[in-house]
Amino acid sequence: MIEGEFGSKGGNETMGYDPEKHHRRSIRLKGYDYSQPGAYFVTICSWQRQPLFDRTELRNILVETWQQLPARYANLSLDTFVVMPDHIHGILHLSSPLKQIPGPTLSDIMRVYKSITSVSWIRYNKSRNMACGRHLWQERFYDHVIRNETQLTLIRDYILHNPLQPEILQGKDLDEDMWDEVIQRFVLASPTSCRDRG
Repeated sequence: MIEGEFGSKGGNETMGYDPEKHHRRSIRLKGYDYSQPGAYFVTICSWQRQPLFDRTELRNILVETWQQLPARYANLSLDTFVVMPDHIHGILHLSSPLKQIPGPTLSDIMRVYKSITSVSWIRYNKSRNMACGRHLWQERFYDHVIRNETQLTLIRDYILHNPLQPEILQGKDLDEDMWDEVIQRFVLASPTSCRDRG
């Protein structure tokens, strides 16, 4: 049984578990092994989609932690990555583990990323006697298994253009200087995706 404050009087009432109401549907592909080699596109949103990532210090933590993931996982390589005000997008490539032990799953990697960034942010704020919220991330993350080079190219393009969406929607002319400024500020692009922009 789950206890909580329900009812018109605001008192405690006991409420039973109802699988129709109290379940979370998985957003992962049913039966798919997320530790198998391949490319994966991930999106993680900030807590309640708040624009937390506009802060330079936090943005730096997010980027540095992302860049350090391959040191933690030998079978992981990184691709294009962007930090937006309320979410991140990234592409990861998993290869076969070097040993016969199972490699990490995509969920394992995202859980570690979210944990390290959260702890780093809390420590940063404590060291400066600043208050920060209890949550940095939403509980879940979104993923897409990238099936081929065409999808990979399209997703890289999406990530590269994501920071420009407000300007595009406002009908602004995007010159090379604006593009370069946005790429420098928001995007960690793989060497391949930078060449593709050409």
